[in-house]
Amino acid sequence: MVTSRGAAARRGSAALAPGVFDVADETCPVEPEIALHSATYTALKTEFPELPVFATFTGVDLLAGWTEVDHAEQLAALEDILPYSDLLGSSFYPFMSAYLVDPYPASAWDELVALAGGKPVVVSESGFPAQVTELEGVMLTFEGTPEKQEAFIADMLAAADSHAFPFIVNFLVRDYDALWEALGGGDELSIWRDTGLYDESGAERPALETWRDALARPHG
Repeated sequence: MVTSRGAAARRGSAALAPGVFDVADETCPVEPEIALHSATYTALKTEFPELPVFATFTGVDLLAGWTEVDHAEQLAALEDILPYSDLLGSSFYPFMSAYLVDPYPASAWDELVALAGGKPVVVSESGFPAQVTELEGVMLTFEGTPEKQEAFIADMLAAADSHAFPFIVNFLVRDYDALWEALGGGDELSIWRDTGLYDESGAERPALETWRDALARPHG
């Protein structure tokens, strides 16, 4: 299934993902999260054995060399979680890595699939900036363009076809400049602001046509 987050909500849930595991967040110890997830998984599967239940990880942190997090720690947490996850969910924002908006290794999707231990991989969130986005507080600029965004969407869709991902999700349908301003702006809210398939005025971006073409194809 290829869908935007809004469309997914309208169609209903075919699977349940309790949340994103951010192993790199030192303010939130991972052990209680693993215990909660395993208990939740076990209880749900007892009552709803056919319901797919899965965990989502920050995809760029699972790939060696993409971020500064402890890669071994990431893989250890993944090993603990996979027995209690029917799918491997990846929240995948490649620009939030050392590659920023530059081309990332072509092996990225193959590497994620290899980490899944034979279980299906899904993209539970994704996005890519289509405009230049500045995070002034950390002096970081994402040199996004509509063409770079479209290239990412096309690459993700190709990987979904190649590896038979059950579904992928594009997080943001439209840029939220007005909301960003209403909430006072700031770096944290800027990160995803310009990742919509429509810009802030509602104009379609090239990635939207690529997305629609994928939706129009028959899917087994």
